[in-house]
Amino acid sequence: MKPAAALVAALLAAWPAAAAEPLLPPPVLAEDGFYHPDWFLVSFMDLKEDAEQAAKAGKRLAMVVEQRGCGACKRVHEVNLRDVRVTAYLKAHYQLLQIDLYGSREITDIDGQVLSEKDYAKKLGVRATPTILFFDESPKGGGAQALAWKQVGYLEPEPFVNAFAFVRSKGYAGQKEPDFLAWMKGPAEKVRLP
Repeated sequence: MKPAAALVAALLAAWPAAAAEPLLPPPVLAEDGFYHPDWFLVSFMDLKEDAEQAAKAGKRLAMVVEQRGCGACKRVHEVNLRDVRVTAYLKAHYQLLQIDLYGSREITDIDGQVLSEKDYAKKLGVRATPTILFFDESPKGGGAQALAWKQVGYLEPEPFVNAFAFVRSKGYAGQKEPDFLAWMKGPAEKVRLP
């Protein structure tokens, strides 16, 4: 068999397995220009209260910052959050909030300061979307003091779910600056998506 024909045969043999990966239904874009997974946390946006409730449930609080028209945000919803394995991990270990980078809803920060979504994102130095803000298990103080780590930009499904595993396993412990890439290359236990 010629090399090109062998490659095509190998790809076709692997394709049904890849196509059989469990996927959730495609997300629906809401009138406000965002995708709203039904399992994302709906709250009064009091972050101290949300973090406490997450801890009582044995989970951590994370916040997804998005904006209308963001192609990478769309990909998170259309690819990553459709993968049953990814969403199962997130649902088991996190409560996720979603905010608009330019939004006007009020957020009460851990320190009690009340800000718009836009001003809260600015307070945390969020300038690109998607950004995932991972809160400490017991956040103290407001703004960046309450965070364990901030992931900026799109990651494919396996690194995406491992960003959550990195925080859950405290892969950043003992590091001055959390080094997710070093953790991914190291011996720590990762979530594998075959």
